[in-house]
This record gives sequence, C-alpha cells and structure tokens, in this order.
Amino acid sequence: MTGSVALVTGANKSIGYEVVRELARRGMTVYLGSRNEQAGHAAAETLKDEGDVRPVRLDVTDRETMEAAIELVRSNHGCLDVLVNNAAASGVGNDILTTEMDDVKSLFETNVWGPVVLVQLAAPLLRAAKAARIVNVSSSAGSFDYLVGRGKYSALSSRWGAEMVKPFGYCTSKTALNAATVLLADAFRKDGVKVNAANPGLVKSALSQFAGERGPEEGAKIIVRLATLPDDGPTGGFFEQDGEVSW
Repeated sequence: MTGSVALVTGANKSIGYEVVRELARRGMTVYLGSRNEQAGHAAAETLKDEGDVRPVRLDVTDRETMEAAIELVRSNHGCLDVLVNNAAASGVGNDILTTEMDDVKSLFETNVWGPVVLVQLAAPLLRAAKAARIVNVSSSAGSFDYLVGRGKYSALSSRWGAEMVKPFGYCTSKTALNAATVLLADAFRKDGVKVNAANPGLVKSALSQFAGERGPEEGAKIIVRLATLPDDGPTGGFFEQDGEVSW
C-alpha cells in the first residue's frame, strides 16, 4: 500500500479515526476529513506516529469543502486510491408517523447525497488510480431483512428501545446509500474501481448514542478490508466482518 492515497470522511473520531490509523499503518498517505478543522488537526496530530496522516476540512453537506479537498489530493498526487464515505448522521428516534421531513432531508444530505457528490467529484482521480476502492459505510438498519425482522434479525430487540421504533430517516437513508453503492459499482465496473458497502455493526460511539458493545477499532476492520481488496475482490456488495449482509 506504500504510495497509495486515501481520503476518509468523518475521520476525526470513532470508526473513521480507526480507519485512518489502519490505512496509515499500511503505508498509505491518508487525508483525514473532518467538518471541524481544529478537531481534524488535533486528530491527525495524535496519529502522526502511525504514518502519513494529513488533515483536511471536509463537510459532506458543503460542496465547496468537498471540491477543495479533492483539489488538494489532485494537486499533490494526481490520483486517489481509496475513498471511504464514513461521515454520517443518525437522527435516532424519529418515528415515521411523527418525524419532520426537514429532518429526513438533512439525514439524506449527509448520508446519501453528500457521499454520492463526493464520488462524482473524485471520479477522475479514482479512475486515474491503478485499482481504486470506494467504501460506503452503511448499517444493518439499511437492510430490508432488518426492517421486516427476517433471518438473523427475526429475534433482534430494538437498538432504539423496547417499542421497536426503527428510525425512519436513518433506515431509509442507509437503504438509499446501499442502492447508490450498487449503481456506483456498475458505473465504475469498466474502470476497475471496486465499490462496496460496509456494515461496521453497532459500535459504541456518538452516532449510536454509545449504545453499542463493540469498539471503533472492531467496526473499522471490515471497512479497511474492503478498502484494500485484491484485484479479484467483490464489487457492488454489502459486507460485515462475518461475511455478506442481505440487502
């Protein structure tokens, strides 16, 4: 991986931070994307002994920051080998019968539109790489099996409370991100760019309101695996640490 270039969004803490750490350890130059510039610089400073980690301000709801980040990568390297769309918002607790649609729009802007726009902007750099990888960080909440309580989710107690309220905005936005993953994989297939969705599991983080039992380093493993796939690896799939996830 030495000489490869990666960009990770939402990377100043939790899962994204651990992904940056692991990619840097593999010899990549890693751009640590963060909405808050100061937080990004602080996080990069703590990772300086892990490898070449460079902070960059990147807000997936702000096109100008995305354009600037991609231009920074282009001017310094001319290509992008790995793009990890990790930044996300949860909107935990928004029942479909009571949620405000403006709140749902905000979730889609962060969880779907922003990642897709970033891929669009990065497309020339991804195509310029020898074997680029895109990882969209999704969730089991985006799986229809989860939504209908089928298969391994049939006995799952709600992670948002005993009343089994599944958050409308978060679930539908992650389902949409999964669909975008498949379409992006099709669009890049002839270029050799592999695009997959990752389910890191319920990780103890601000996104889950610290409800998870797994640490961020555990959640990062499947993302790193998909970011470093060999040439014969899959594309257009949905994976967790133990294998493929049902759509």
